Amino acid sequence: MKYLALLLIVLVFACGENTDITGGSDDDNGNDDNGTDSLYIETGPFGTDSTLDVITWNIEHFPKQGDSTIVHVANLIETLQPDIVALQEIDNSADFYNLVNMLDSYDGIVASHNSLAFVYNALTIERIDTYMIYTDESRPFPRRPFVWEVRWQGRLIYIINNHLKAFGDNYIDMGNEWDEETRRLDACQLLHEYISQNLPDALVIVVGDMNDCIEEPTETNVFRAFLDRPAEYYFADMHLVENPDVNTYSYPGWPSHLDHILISNELFESFNHPASACLTIKAENYLPNKWVQYEEKVSDHRPVGLRLFFE
Repeated sequence: MKYLALLLIVLVFACGENTDITGGSDDDNGNDDNGTDSLYIETGPFGTDSTLDVITWNIEHFPKQGDSTIVHVANLIETLQPDIVALQEIDNSADFYNLVNMLDSYDGIVASHNSLAFVYNALTIERIDTYMIYTDESRPFPRRPFVWEVRWQGRLIYIINNHLKAFGDNYIDMGNEWDEETRRLDACQLLHEYISQNLPDALVIVVGDMNDCIEEPTETNVFRAFLDRPAEYYFADMHLVENPDVNTYSYPGWPSHLDHILISNELFESFNHPASACLTIKAENYLPNKWVQYEEKVSDHRPVGLRLFFE
């Protein structure tokens, strides 16, 4: 690691079941394969040598407190050891590359004009292509989706980074195209259409700050395009909202869970493996003053991570 001392304590909570997909199995004592409670990993890195490890993280106006924020984020990424981190709210691209330069083995790319970025382990990930989609659709997408095609252990994988419209009144006003919930509903429909038309048989992971809850009833749920197609898509973080707890929410200030990871059916088998999981990462636990210090210096969102095992 360059110029940094690692800060090692990260607490994480497991998630992931809604259909037959479980994202891992417990032993008779209710523990996962790492010997910890099935809802969390107590300490240590998130990434493993045998899994593809993807994190989504709204980093809130990065860098929130300049160089101090950059150092904290670099320490955490080095500690977690993911293959890929999809970031939202990158306010300064120069500072983003300063972050990348502080990381051993990592590289990065930031999209122009939409505050989305990727950090990736250059030893495990081969970057193939990056591009934005729906560039003329500012109503559903105030920040255009950022697509990244990568190769990991010979497999082509598409990761779609998003930051959907914020705010709203928990009511989908179909008569108002500028209603916040309507914009998110339309964004999800367009993402489904893009995947089905352009990536019908690909390994697809949709990540980001979606600014809405996946557990809401149908009449107020903006994610219908995905939830109505359980044979095609699955929210890997569904278990977090099936077992609500302020300690597992990605946005604890509300509290709510707004940062999601969606996988296409080509990844169901990989997720339904004991080595796979989806976790909310309690990133505040590596700072001495916990959440108060984390929110002040880093972000108001926690990272959410996906681990996938391929046979």
